[in-house]
Amino acid sequence: MPAVQEVHYKVAWRASGHFPGHHQSVQKGGGLQFRHHVPLIDAPDPRRFDVRASLRDPFGQVMVRVYQQASSIPLFVLADLSASMGFVGRRAKIDVLADLVAALGYSAYRTGDSFGFVGCGEAIDETLLLAPTLNRAAAADLAARLRTLRPRDR
Repeated sequence: MPAVQEVHYKVAWRASGHFPGHHQSVQKGGGLQFRHHVPLIDAPDPRRFDVRASLRDPFGQVMVRVYQQASSIPLFVLADLSASMGFVGRRAKIDVLADLVAALGYSAYRTGDSFGFVGCGEAIDETLLLAPTLNRAAAADLAARLRTLRPRDR
């Protein structure tokens, strides 16, 4: 089995998750990216007190800095497990899918995202269903099970 490649992915929207992660988010919180200043009454965190912004405020309010939190997202693979995935050319299609699952699972683990898998032929294959998880070995185990699968569904 070849070494697992890492896949760098980026979403085009701001994540709305509450858990810290790697992707730009709509959540304000303990991140490192400055968002804006607000009065202390709106964001009661005196640790973020900003002297210069408070002195520049025309209404004399005490101002604090608000930062944008980076959030995690769930990453899913929705895979076709019909009989056409049993094709073997230079490489078996199912092996390519297994490599993709292993790479995306590893990449999700590295960025702090949860990873899930749904495979279906005529119906969802319950034996290969993987709920979103942060488990590092789940994707590798699933990839090993995919390599032994012989798809037969329409």
